[in-house]
Amino acid sequence: FDVTAFESLELLMRVMESHCKDHPDDRLYPVVSSMLDTLAGDRLTESTPRVKIDDGTRKALLYRETIRRMQVRLADLGLYKGQADGTFTDATRSAVAAYQADQAFKQTGFPDQATLWRLFRM
Repeated sequence: FDVTAFESLELLMRVMESHCKDHPDDRLYPVVSSMLDTLAGDRLTESTPRVKIDDGTRKALLYRETIRRMQVRLADLGLYKGQADGTFTDATRSAVAAYQADQAFKQTGFPDQATLWRLFRM
């Protein structure tokens, strides 16, 4: 259904730009193909509703399945105790903030691209 479970086009372009700066002789097709292969393991295989998340200054539109996966990952890290149901609750926001603190990120509780990348890709 969607090979990008949470990644924005801006994030993917930054990753590609960084790769190209570090490996200027690499050809574009193999780089893009490798990125897609990496993302394929986390792809969404069926349609799932999108959830609007708003903290007053920023907005995000995430798949409900992505939020559920985020809750599972945060629970695995001992940061989330709620139900992994894909609902962005206060408990989810608190767990995201705790994860951000663990990563030395600003503790906003907002699931921005940097937080999600670190949570799912590192």
